[in-house]
Amino acid sequence: EQAGGLQRLALRGHTAGVTKVLLTPSGTDAVTASSDGTARVWDLDIGDCCMGVMAGHTGWVHLIRFLPDGKRAVTASHDGTARVWDLHTGSCRHELAGHAGRINSLVVSADGKWCATGSEDCTARIWDLRRGDCRRVLTGHKSWVYDVCISPAHDKLLTTSGDGTTMAYSLESGDLLCLLEGHSGAVTGAVVTRKGRFAVTVSEDASVRVWDFAARLVQPPSYHDGKVYCVGGSSEGRVLATCGEDADARLWDAERGTFRGLLHHHKVPIRWLAFSADGRQLVTASPDRMVLLWDVPTLHLARTVPG
Repeated sequence: EQAGGLQRLALRGHTAGVTKVLLTPSGTDAVTASSDGTARVWDLDIGDCCMGVMAGHTGWVHLIRFLPDGKRAVTASHDGTARVWDLHTGSCRHELAGHAGRINSLVVSADGKWCATGSEDCTARIWDLRRGDCRRVLTGHKSWVYDVCISPAHDKLLTTSGDGTTMAYSLESGDLLCLLEGHSGAVTGAVVTRKGRFAVTVSEDASVRVWDFAARLVQPPSYHDGKVYCVGGSSEGRVLATCGEDADARLWDAERGTFRGLLHHHKVPIRWLAFSADGRQLVTASPDRMVLLWDVPTLHLARTVPG
């Protein structure tokens, strides 16, 4: 139960580890991805796998994104493909094939017409979700593409890479707009601030950097005490959160890039974080099965959910 952090349902059916869980936009169902190569849709009222098994991938399924209509989802896999699914029937509408390596990142446009993927083949691809074909292949990175990110205005796509760079592309033309270079380690994530003025990148070099789109650092880098694995922004665009190897999450002012507070309670590196829809809560998760819920305005720990 939400109030006490107690287990209400156990969703059983996957034959290997669960890699991702997302609530559907309606909040009544959940979709899980698994290293058994499938995704499943669950009715949260009864816990049944109510809409069948979405099978077809030949490797781990580790990424899920919903389309805005809430009726379809895109999954991505270690097999190098993404697939578009009908959540009601469990049928595959399109297989998005073309990458020569595992897909590391996936993002869907706000209008649901296209998605972008980043891969270990050092490329990113933009896909037409209506036709199921590849619109563009974005090349230039010399190592894996770790993350793909869309600007709030939906005019830019950012790609981050193990080569220490971030590239910003025009979504309309596919042209490279700027190259952000300066990190001395893999760039593991990026976000564009709400007004679209700045890009924030995080890296295994322990730094958090704020850039403008003339490829200039807006201010000196800020640092974690170890590799930074993840960056995320609140829905209203005022707060950013980062987490990493030092087992801390840090909050930042999204427009100024200034430090707002330290969230310290995890004992091992934090691999994942996400804001609530209203931006007032932050969820952090670590490999020791610990999930923490934080109150963003007060920086207080609101709930601990051991797994």
